[in-house]
Amino acid sequence: MVGFITIRVALKPDGMDKKMARIKAKQISDINATITSVINTTSINALSDVDTATATPTNGQVLNWNGTNWVPATVSAGGGSTVTLHADITTNNQVITLSSSETLVLVKNSSTAFNVYLPVILNKAGYKVHIKRLGTANVTVNVNPGDATKYIDFSGTTNFILASTGTCLSLVANETDGAWYII
Repeated sequence: MVGFITIRVALKPDGMDKKMARIKAKQISDINATITSVINTTSINALSDVDTATATPTNGQVLNWNGTNWVPATVSAGGGSTVTLHADITTNNQVITLSSSETLVLVKNSSTAFNVYLPVILNKAGYKVHIKRLGTANVTVNVNPGDATKYIDFSGTTNFILASTGTCLSLVANETDGAWYII
């Protein structure tokens, strides 16, 4: 890594001759060369709690704390999931269909208020649904009347109104108590 440090020196003209000014300029030049040399030769491994010498990092790795030092490590993909775009909802009173364990639903209701219904929760524990309102009128998200779902979140409500254009509601299914929880 190359870095630059600018040093500004204000020279007083009174009492300073040209020779003295040349000496000061030479000293500043020497300091600049030393700083540039240190910056060019120092690596992150010079930090006391970083060890990239024992295991050289490879492309795509990160520095990970091992309890003693920051060392190169490969980050695992973790428990991510694929979000599937459900067919846009363009008609009123439509039931959302979950296409995968995580589904995005775009409600294109224009200027007409819509009701949409959550899917049946049976065998959907942990499934997520993201509902986004694109129109200018309210969208009411309702529990499915043919389901054992009791409510949306802890409030005991059976519906949730998306009152602003662009509003997004994200829910996760909890089959144990039959509720959709806001996440």
